[in-house]
This record gives sequence, structure tokens and C-alpha cells, in this order.
Amino acid sequence: SSDASAAPPDSGKSPEKPIVYSDTPTPDSVLLFFGNVDPSAKEDDIHRAVVAIGVTPEFISIRKGQNQRCHALVRVPNAAAAMTTTSQLDGQIFCGTRVRVRIAREQDPDQARRQGPRGDGHLAAQ
Repeated sequence: SSDASAAPPDSGKSPEKPIVYSDTPTPDSVLLFFGNVDPSAKEDDIHRAVVAIGVTPEFISIRKGQNQRCHALVRVPNAAAAMTTTSQLDGQIFCGTRVRVRIAREQDPDQARRQGPRGDGHLAAQ
């Protein structure tokens, strides 16, 4: 008996093999925000969805917020990949929820340092 809800086979890669991402983003990479991610979603699920539209993500991180709401940060190689990902996946049902995909607002590292841990523009005394 065939299961119509089963996922199509992937490109032969074992799903048990962990995906290893580079710690260093490429110069043209773009960070995307995936909002309204189902709490049961795994990084592997997002990886497969992004690869299915022809984009190879450089980095994926799912983060849980308040009230079990989740979002994911996905780094893609360039602006063209970002446009493809947002146009193809924004508003799609993913793991049971309709996801929002937007270009993330990245904070300037210098600005983050100036704000410091207290958020008032001064670093805490060490």
C-alpha cells in the first residue's frame, strides 16, 4: 500500500546524517526570517524545503520564543537565492502552519557592542 502523504525521496542523502554549516557567512549571503514556524519543525525540515526550490542554505537555526511560537533564521548565499526563497516559500504551509518568509533585519555588530548588555550605550563594568 502506498502512503500519499509520504515525502518524496530525496537526492540519496541519508536523513540521519547531520547537516554541517559553515561558521563564516559568504560575503554576499543574506539572512532570512521564517516566522510562524511550527514548534515541531526541525532544521532538517527547513533544509529540505529550501533545497527543494533549488537554494542551498548556508545556515539554519530554529528558535523558540514566548508562548511556544517559533521562528527560524536561514542564511542563503546571495540576493538571488533570497528572492527565490521568499517568493517560493512565503505563505506556504510548512509542517502544518503558514510560514512568513522575509529578509531579516541584521543588527550591525558595532551597534550591538555600543549598546552593550545593559542596552543603554555603555558596556557593563568588568
